[in-house]
Amino acid sequence: MLFAFLFQFACTKAPSETSASSEAPTEQPVEQNAQETEDKGYKEFSLDGSTFTSEEIVTASTLLATPADYVGKTLRVSGKVSDVCQKMGCWMVMSDAEKHMRITTKDHAFFIDEDARKNSAGLNCEVEGEVIAREIEASRVEHFESESSEDAPIPEKQATDNVSYEIVAQVIRFYDTKDAPAAPATEENKEVENTAEETTAE
Repeated sequence: MLFAFLFQFACTKAPSETSASSEAPTEQPVEQNAQETEDKGYKEFSLDGSTFTSEEIVTASTLLATPADYVGKTLRVSGKVSDVCQKMGCWMVMSDAEKHMRITTKDHAFFIDEDARKNSAGLNCEVEGEVIAREIEASRVEHFESESSEDAPIPEKQATDNVSYEIVAQVIRFYDTKDAPAAPATEENKEVENTAEETTAE
């Protein structure tokens, strides 16, 4: 409960209200970082200038099929943006068809800029961070709902066994178009696709 209270307080606090020791990760440097990558066809938001460390990309469909299998692992994942925190940009939702996962910014230390918050639904994205499982708290779900776009998916409401899965991201990239970026085929993804094909054939 204490964590939930602190999270809500942090989300509603403006950067100017933070202490001197936490003033560095404000929206200004994040917006500068995004501006620098616009000519590359994407906007990137990251923790302390971090960039992607993995060459291997897991698709959202693979992760969302069995998220429990990836808990504790750091992954680079590609998918679709379906929502972004409309208050400060401290979380987003990645989707594949009717399945969804919340992505939170690590340490609440960087933010998705205002333009991306308003205009990113449907865009392709990549994120890198640790997959975690957490018990669902009603107050936290209500908090997310208050910051969500109208009619946006709430991943926690799809959860079973009162557990939801999230990625705590250190890098988030939004592509400028809705055409999917080419994700290299991995052995893991091939196995999932082959299994799906075999099941369909049966």
